[in-house]
Amino acid sequence: MAGDGRIRLIILKDLAEMTPDMERYRNEMACLAAGEGLCAPEGTWRVFRQIAPSSHRIGVLGQSCVCCRGPGPVPAALNQIFIEQVRGLYPAFHAVVLTCGETGVREMHELLQQDALVRARYRF
Repeated sequence: MAGDGRIRLIILKDLAEMTPDMERYRNEMACLAAGEGLCAPEGTWRVFRQIAPSSHRIGVLGQSCVCCRGPGPVPAALNQIFIEQVRGLYPAFHAVVLTCGETGVREMHELLQQDALVRARYRF
């Protein structure tokens, strides 16, 4: 966690974009895969979650606005793993790697910036 109590959120298109430093500390991070074919090998993350690719569609207005997408499963999954960590259901992690696949990094960042709980709990 950062000095302000938020967890670092790293948004990548896929795991191939991980830097050597990220790879070195993979076992101290959580991973949320929001797309098809973005699975990580088992046992390498503190927490790993897969979200079905069809469940995080972009809104009809061209952006991932709240009015088009509702609360959405990606923010819900991020908030759930935060709560589970606070409750001590698994060892603490210092960062979450979010792979977004075809959605795109910029679009996913915009989507998550719209969620007040994600902004309060995670540092982009």
